[in-house]
Amino acid sequence: MDKDRQLARELAKEMPFKEKLQHFWYYYKPHTLALIFALAVIVWSAVQCANRVDYDLDISFYSERYVEEEALAEFDLFLETLCDDINENGVVDAQAYLFLGNITEEYLDQNAQATLTKLQSEIAMGECPAYIVDEAYKNYIEMFTKDMGIIENITEITDAPVIREIFNPGEGVKLYFISIVEYDTQKGNEELLKERENMKKVESYFVDSLKQKKEGCQI
Repeated sequence: MDKDRQLARELAKEMPFKEKLQHFWYYYKPHTLALIFALAVIVWSAVQCANRVDYDLDISFYSERYVEEEALAEFDLFLETLCDDINENGVVDAQAYLFLGNITEEYLDQNAQATLTKLQSEIAMGECPAYIVDEAYKNYIEMFTKDMGIIENITEITDAPVIREIFNPGEGVKLYFISIVEYDTQKGNEELLKERENMKKVESYFVDSLKQKKEGCQI
């Protein structure tokens, strides 16, 4: 095989330019495609890093139902009114990132499986201080974390004024705010501690607004 390649190289030296390109592509197509793919990944990663937002609060929103992007953007703005600029970059950035997947079907499709894998990873790594979830995901988190002792509080926020105003949950739809305890591996991390403080402000808002609504007050 080496002799054949050597002979091919010698013959290629005598070929016109166009034929040299065809010759190169024939012998090195897999290597070229692999190199292009690797370069694309590197460029994509660099762009992602350059455009990455350093959030003052980053929580995950898991739902079986689609949520309008406009509603999510409005909710992010609401979160920002409650949070401090913990990274001191001059702006407050907060988001509730939506993950969709129907997990109540008997057979889960690839999207649902990927969504559950993402959720499991986030819980295992302690990536989110809190979650907003519908009832299906609340039940799953309770089952998945049973005996782990990582759930701090579960608050039903369906009737919180801001939830009704922005998301307008349909009949029978319930939403929950689940706060997670501080992991041992996170203790001593000043930035994560401050993010937890932002999370607790959001949690307190929901608790207080629901309490006032129950008492007949308008927040």
